[in-house]
Amino acid sequence: MARLTAQPVAQLAGVQRDAFDAWIAGMTIVEDHEDGPGFAAWIAEHATTAGDVTWAFIDDGGSIVATASLVRIDRELVAPADGWVLAGVNVARARRGQGNGAAVVVWILGEMRRRAVEVQRPLVVRLQADDPTAIRLYRRHGFVADDAHPMVYWLLVTPERHNHDDADR
Repeated sequence: MARLTAQPVAQLAGVQRDAFDAWIAGMTIVEDHEDGPGFAAWIAEHATTAGDVTWAFIDDGGSIVATASLVRIDRELVAPADGWVLAGVNVARARRGQGNGAAVVVWILGEMRRRAVEVQRPLVVRLQADDPTAIRLYRRHGFVADDAHPMVYWLLVTPERHNHDDADR
């Protein structure tokens, strides 16, 4: 699995911020399942919402290879009172198939576990996915289909540490 460092997008500066913005702007529906300008606007909107955060995931060479967000509302998908929505998960085209998506999901689950410890109760993370590759990734990490909502998956994250997933946090 790839080793990545997470940096809140709001804290990116200089060349890294420029690289992130250029990557997002260049996303396409066909290749990335995102409209670049629309996704950039979505990130900007959530940057002003208390508690919502988008991270850039950076490799050892300093390149941004992925992004993901934890938010309260992603379009029509609303987080439960005891949880978050995992949204905006994307891996750069050239970096797909190298374990970066799995590394992002592991990191996010570690962040959710940290939050569960902070509030001393389990938290639910929900997401929406229709891409078969993404669905397989999420299912490998324990997400299950929400039978009441098509294309929605969820996972209960407890405060206990279950394995090594967040050992590097």
